[in-house]
Formats: sequence, structure tokens, C-alpha cells
Amino acid sequence: MKQTILYTLILIGSLSLWAQTPDESTWLHQYEAEYFVRGSYNELALETYLTYDRHGRVAVRIEQNWDNLDSLVYRYDEQGRVIQIDDYRGYDRSNLILYTSDVMAYDPLIPSLCTYKVGHQSVDGEWMIYTAQKIAITRDEQGQITRVADYTPAQGEVPDLPISYVKTYTYENGQLRTYTKELYNMDPITEEVTLVVDERWTDMEWDRFAGQVIDPADCLMGDNRLKSAHVYSQQEGEYDIRVDYSTEHPSDYVATQTYSTGLRREHSLRMTDDNGSAVEEFRTYRSEEGQPVLYMVERATDTYNEHHDLVQHEMAITASQEQPETLSVRKGEKYDYTYDPAVGNQWTSRTESMYYQSYEDGVPGTYEVVNRIERKQWDTLATLSVPGVRVNDNTDADLDCYDLQGRSYVRLPKSGLYIQQGRKYIR
Repeated sequence: MKQTILYTLILIGSLSLWAQTPDESTWLHQYEAEYFVRGSYNELALETYLTYDRHGRVAVRIEQNWDNLDSLVYRYDEQGRVIQIDDYRGYDRSNLILYTSDVMAYDPLIPSLCTYKVGHQSVDGEWMIYTAQKIAITRDEQGQITRVADYTPAQGEVPDLPISYVKTYTYENGQLRTYTKELYNMDPITEEVTLVVDERWTDMEWDRFAGQVIDPADCLMGDNRLKSAHVYSQQEGEYDIRVDYSTEHPSDYVATQTYSTGLRREHSLRMTDDNGSAVEEFRTYRSEEGQPVLYMVERATDTYNEHHDLVQHEMAITASQEQPETLSVRKGEKYDYTYDPAVGNQWTSRTESMYYQSYEDGVPGTYEVVNRIERKQWDTLATLSVPGVRVNDNTDADLDCYDLQGRSYVRLPKSGLYIQQGRKYIR
């Protein structure tokens, strides 16, 4: 459970390979500048230029830093998920060369779960695989997950090869009862590969269970809500977990892990207003003379405005070597967002601040801005004119079609950015 702390709030607002589809009134930015900040000094570190397809999804993302330029071209499936990313690189826009090409596929029953990714990279003119992963999911006749395995996908005559783990699941009366995660371990001398238990969850009880569970540690909200279990962890030892859910606020919970050593951990989520603001905490207690003593708190705080927009995300770790009353911030990081009503209350700037601890007695530490992002050149999807890039409705007739390096096509490409009859198109 500890590995999951502070991720619930982060994942709610994070970007993923599943693109959001705006409507025609949505404002979109076409330029983004990122600055490194040191006191009053601001250094432009990265410029980003964005173009969109007719659905308002990012079609081309060009990133220009001090030395290089990256042009990322995206392709989506019918559900708006990214299924291909082509990365063109060069010193400027006139000499871009296709450097990597990644393709993805997704699970049919868990739409956001990427189960296949293979990336090819150009090395001295030859295309080589630089990353490859396949998550193989086995389901029973009722559609419940019984096995998940991590592989390097088959290439030619070489079959799927195991990478890191195998997860197995058993059910009783339609609910998940046991979960085991095993890691592949190779003997350095004999090179024999065996499976070693990394985690095992037993005696699982549920407040809600809808199925399609990959990791029970993530089941604290939504349609799958764990109530209790006994857990063995290779890293943490054995503990019992109990989760109490609020009847007043359905999203609120407190998950308590109790160890035989007297150690206790609490993972909680609490909504603080009707705008969506919330606090997620992970509290660690140690046993002193049979009594639990709080000595570390990891906290993530999200603050939303009346428009339900995130205005601040803060992560902080407070710790004490002695008593709870001496808890003080040891590490902190926060993001502040500024919104503009003139562009549909989209965020136009974001600052990142780091907490610097004071080593003087009685003097608290301070947050200092280290990074700033500004978004500019706004327009609505309905009126947005993407300079030089169009959605192509042409056919193979009168082809006259080339890639960005000037190489001609025999037929129109199925995806990507290309030039036809002197104009740039994207599919």
C-alpha cells in the first residue's frame, strides 16, 4: 500500500495516453513557454508549439529547447486514445528526421489500460526496437481477470519473453478473494529463472466489487472498494488492512494497515469542500511502550475554485525523530495555477515551487519558485485555424505525396504528417 500513497489525487488530474476531446467552444492554446526560475532570474528552457486535429486533439507537438527540436505527431483511435507517436528530431524545422515511432494497443474491457507498446528507433539508418512491452490478460468465462503477465512481445520466430512479473487471481461467489504477484528471478550463476512471491493478498472482503481489478491496492474508490484483507509483502512483511468509508462523503476513506511489530500506517482521503478540494494523507506510527506514536505524515492537498478548476496541488512530507508535536516539514513541492476568464477559464500559467528547509532553530522553511509555464496564442476549436496543417480528404489519385524528408509515397500513408500537392496534411 505504501507505494500507492499520494497518487490518487495526482492521477485524477494527470495527462495520459487517453486524449480528452473538447467541444467547439473549448479554448485551445498553440504556444507554451517553460522557464527555469532562480530568484529574479528567468531562463527560457523550452518552447512548445501545438497544432490540433478537427476533434481538438493534439496532432503535432513541436518542442524547441536550447539545442534541438522535437516534432511529435500523434494518431488516435475511435475512442480518442493515442495509438501511435512519431518523433521527428533535428536542429530546426528544415532538417527533421524520423527518430522514433511508437505504437500502442489497449485492453478491450479496461479502456485506459495500455497492454501493448513497441517503439522503433533509427540507429545509423537502421530501425531497431528500443522498447517493447506486452501485458497479457487472461479472463475466465465470466470475464473476470485470472492472470496478468508482463512480456517482451514476440518478434519473428522469437516468442513472447517474460520481463518482470506474473499476477494471479482467485474468486469466490463472484468476488476477488486472493491476489498474488510473483517476480521473475534469475540465478546469476545457473541463469535459471524462477518465480518469487512479491505480494500476496488473502481473505479479501469488499464494500463494492464490479471486477476488472488489476491491483487491489488501487481499489479504494469507484466501483471497486476494498473493505479488508491480510497482506504479505516481500518489502514490508505481513499486515492486516481495514478500510472505513464515510457515509456522509462517499469519496472519503481511511485505510489502516496494522503490523505485528506494532507499526501502523493510515492512508486517508478527505474531501474539504463542494468544489472538489481534497486532502490525501499517509500517516506512519511507530510503537513506543505499546503505544502508537506518529512520526511521519506524507500529504497531498488539492485546492479547487468555484469553477471546479485546480488552483493548487501541494505535496509535503513532515517528520519527527521524537514526539508528534515536533513534526515539521522536511520536503515539499507545490504547483499553482492561474486561470483567465477570457479564454474559457483555462489555465494560462503554472508555477512550480520547492520547499527549502531552514536549519535555524525556530525559523520555518520557505517555498521558492523553480519553474514557470505560460500558455499563449489561444483560440476556440470552432475558429482555430491550424497554420499549414489540414485534415486530408484526398485520395491516391494525383498523389504527388512526400514525407517531411522529401521521400515520395507510392500511396497515401494511413497516418502521420505528410505533404501532398505542396500542402501539409495529417491523418
